[in-house]
Amino acid sequence: TETTSRLYSKEEYLHDFEKDIVNAKSKIIITAPYLSKTETQTFVLLTAKKIAEGVTIIVYARKTSDETKNNKLQACIQLLENTGIRVEEKDDLSQKIAIIDEKVLWYGNINYLGYTEMEECCMRIEDAKIASEIEGEVIE
Repeated sequence: TETTSRLYSKEEYLHDFEKDIVNAKSKIIITAPYLSKTETQTFVLLTAKKIAEGVTIIVYARKTSDETKNNKLQACIQLLENTGIRVEEKDDLSQKIAIIDEKVLWYGNINYLGYTEMEECCMRIEDAKIASEIEGEVIE
């Protein structure tokens, strides 16, 4: 079945999100205020083949001044960069967004590379105009 735009709960989104990642042809951009080791490792395994196929993957993570948090963050960044994923740290990053091939936008409370609370949800919007506009805001 073709997935278009819809709302997902934390339990529901993963299958379609991973399917979008696996089907990506050119570029994946993810903004993640927090990175957690488990989700980062899962993402690295999921995207290894994409990197080999030449898909560009960029992760934007929030900088932190807290030393303990920064050590954890740097370990996750290292994991991503070792796989060939470009990571950029930004000062005030709060949105949780994934944009795939400039046409599929995932947006909401789900942290795609970090821990997410049970009641969180996200939207999947398949719209090239909206996706590319949001991407322009993210990478400015």
